[in-house]
Amino acid sequence: MLLGLAAGLVVLVSLVRRARKPVQAAMDAIEGDVKAQRFDRAIERLKQARRLGLWQPLLASQIDEQIGVIHYAGLKDPDGARPYLERARHKGVQGWTMLAASAYRRGRHDEAERVLERASRRRPKEGLIWAAYAWCRLDRGRRAEALNVLARARTALPGDERLHRMQLAVQNAKPVRMRAFGSDWYALELERMPPAAVVTHPAAHHPALRRRSNRGRARTR
Repeated sequence: MLLGLAAGLVVLVSLVRRARKPVQAAMDAIEGDVKAQRFDRAIERLKQARRLGLWQPLLASQIDEQIGVIHYAGLKDPDGARPYLERARHKGVQGWTMLAASAYRRGRHDEAERVLERASRRRPKEGLIWAAYAWCRLDRGRRAEALNVLARARTALPGDERLHRMQLAVQNAKPVRMRAFGSDWYALELERMPPAAVVTHPAAHHPALRRRSNRGRARTR
């Protein structure tokens, strides 16, 4: 039996290795589509690539999240993004915050906060999640509860100066400046983007694409 299991593992490893090239090729094409703002085409390629998720750990979840991010930030379609973001089992910071923001923008404020509470437990080292959570509570006039979120955030991320400044502003009843959280914050469209801010498409910075890009840069050095 052990020999049979070992043989099966050898076959599986071989299949995974063969699948890497088509996965990387698909990600190359998708990244190009996103940068050129061919969002519908990028989504079609992602759906085609999803069948390769059988051979790459977490790939199917990343693809669902990526499709959701493109719907939300690229096509400006939060309702279209929602089912993909919900289905992604291993969401990153973009997936969690966009799922919450889609609910908040529809007036489902309690639901948005429940999503952000789950996100803060799953991804406690992501400053944007804490900031969005505190902002939602502050936007609803719940200053004390926003401070509670920020106290938890400071415990999880004691070195994050953005959260520290946000905490001080809320404590002193001063306006909260979210610009420090950059394009990822403005992509949520919870707050109007200042004229001077430049927002890149978050889909182009999704971890699946970012890892591929980093490998490409490493090869050219």
